[in-house]
Amino acid sequence: LDARILLLGVPYFRSSFWHLIEQMLQPQYGRWTEYEARVKDPDGTERPLWFRSFGVGPDGQPPRDFNKLGARLEARGLVSVGTVGNAMGRLFRARDAFDVGVAEFRDDSMLFATTDGGLTQLRDGVMVGELGNEKSVVDPKLMYSA
Repeated sequence: LDARILLLGVPYFRSSFWHLIEQMLQPQYGRWTEYEARVKDPDGTERPLWFRSFGVGPDGQPPRDFNKLGARLEARGLVSVGTVGNAMGRLFRARDAFDVGVAEFRDDSMLFATTDGGLTQLRDGVMVGELGNEKSVVDPKLMYSA
């Protein structure tokens, strides 16, 4: 369908799109985990709903770094990078990200994991914030200014 993904004010690793590629390729550091949820039917009765999710394996496994693939997409000229106010914007085709992600993973099985202890820094913008609340901005001093 030629979908495009716009990351506005966030780094690549804040996008859940990367999990599609990761689940299909199943890197060595990950594992499938089964979960139980509860579903309430229209008549009010509840029943279990089991689902599986592919994620980072046991403690000690490297955390994810989807910025690494994002930087490779940018190096290939497949991402339009710009700004909206102080926010960094990155626009790319989902198909390009998928195709490059699969190809790059074949050469680097740790493509989606941190390998040097930190997240890949992107050429444009500055990552600020705490884990789980990262932003990608032009100037950190202007992050909360009106």
